[in-house]
Amino acid sequence: MRSKRLLLITLSTLLIILVGGIVFARGTLEESNLEARGFAEDQEQGIPVIVATKTHYREGELEEPLECIRFATTSLPGSPEVEALNLFSYLLNNASDGEIFVQVIHSAKVSPMDLVLKVLDHEIDMIVAGDISSIANLLFEPQLSVFSSAFLFRDNKHLSSFARSPFVSGIFDGMAQRTNIRILDAWYAGTHHLFVNGSLESVRCPEDLSGIVVYSTCENARADICKVLGAREMTLDGQSVYQTMSSNQLCGIEATIPCVASQACAEAVRSVIMTGHYIETVTPIIAEELWQALSIDQQFLIVDSLKAAGLYIEQAVKKLEEQAIGKLIMTSGAQVIVPEKQTFFESALAYYSGPRFAHIIGEDLFRHVQSY
Repeated sequence: MRSKRLLLITLSTLLIILVGGIVFARGTLEESNLEARGFAEDQEQGIPVIVATKTHYREGELEEPLECIRFATTSLPGSPEVEALNLFSYLLNNASDGEIFVQVIHSAKVSPMDLVLKVLDHEIDMIVAGDISSIANLLFEPQLSVFSSAFLFRDNKHLSSFARSPFVSGIFDGMAQRTNIRILDAWYAGTHHLFVNGSLESVRCPEDLSGIVVYSTCENARADICKVLGAREMTLDGQSVYQTMSSNQLCGIEATIPCVASQACAEAVRSVIMTGHYIETVTPIIAEELWQALSIDQQFLIVDSLKAAGLYIEQAVKKLEEQAIGKLIMTSGAQVIVPEKQTFFESALAYYSGPRFAHIIGEDLFRHVQSY
């Protein structure tokens, strides 16, 4: 039964990829989702809700699904994240023969971290939260803050492989017992690079960036990233990103390509340094009490459907990144520099192996993850 359902999920995903193009196109995929689910408006809350219909219930056996999972996100309709949730809902409902349907609640009017608290308060069953490190900070799980480090992962495949490893599963199990929050996966949400308002010849090592001021938030993890890059970190102090990037001072910002390309500061960018120093994720989580109430087969179907949805969002976000880098170059005429990343990985290993981080995340954890 498990292998049959796994085959169903795999074939359904491949079919949607072939028909829908696996890109952030809202054509056939969105239409198929609309056929599988009806859209309804929660008049009291004013929150658009996607509600599963009885199309996929086992006719003659069940009048209602055995499980209804409320899955919330702050993202808007049409975004890769909401489309991934639609796909997850569709696959899970089919693979479970109608035993489970997922009510996707998008456009939640609270922060992602407030949604975590709503899971703890049993108002929501599942959510897509921020990255793993932000959840670690909220729930006081210091070991997981390693995910906020620069040059920790070579690429998204490395991150996904480690996040789904037995080692991390053990950490997630312990966290679930302590906090009643279970992390189920880590979905790709973009790669951070460095955007500078001046022209550079080449970037071979962190020392080549020592003259650049990188503006960031006041979070310690972001300041550490700037230091690992070799740049000087400075907070914005109320100034807009556009004002700082338009100044005569050699400065930059570290962010994803779509984030920068969509802002007014894009026209001030002269160099895009493809450091790939930080991989941003969004994190599907579930209430541990609900998770333990599910059967092993149901848990398996949820995890496997999430992996399929994670593949969709990865391809959608990468498509957006490809489009955004073209738009950015057209807007600003910026040059693209590919640095020699090995020296940056070595510098990051030395930085995060210091006693301050050993006290927080444990000795040699950064080395273990980087070489995984």
